[in-house]
Amino acid sequence: MPFMSHFIQSTTPPGVQVLIIAALVVFFLLIVLVESVILQLLRWGDAKSSWWAALWMNLASALIVFVCISLTPRLGLMSLLISWVFSVFVERLVLMRLKHDQARYTWLVAIIANLASFMVLLLPTYFFSR
Repeated sequence: MPFMSHFIQSTTPPGVQVLIIAALVVFFLLIVLVESVILQLLRWGDAKSSWWAALWMNLASALIVFVCISLTPRLGLMSLLISWVFSVFVERLVLMRLKHDQARYTWLVAIIANLASFMVLLLPTYFFSR
């Protein structure tokens, strides 16, 4: 997995590689949880529909964000800004597929949900990893 080389070196023992991948999955699920709570607070949908919407929109944007964040050593905080912008656009498209009658509202929801997940999870991770 070429994208994983940022997180896992070829000399990393297999057991540690599994732990790193498990930690990334848990981190992903935390982001989904934060964004699903935001969707509920913004009255986008009930708990179940907010959870599924957050899961789908983060699956759609995960690869783009993962690539952008892998550029962090070269771009620094700019990579987080770029990944946030791409994430907002992709997640807004997913929300539009799920509720196509609320175009303006999906922009607001995507922006706020991504601000929350990036500020709560990604920014602290960036600063603690330095």
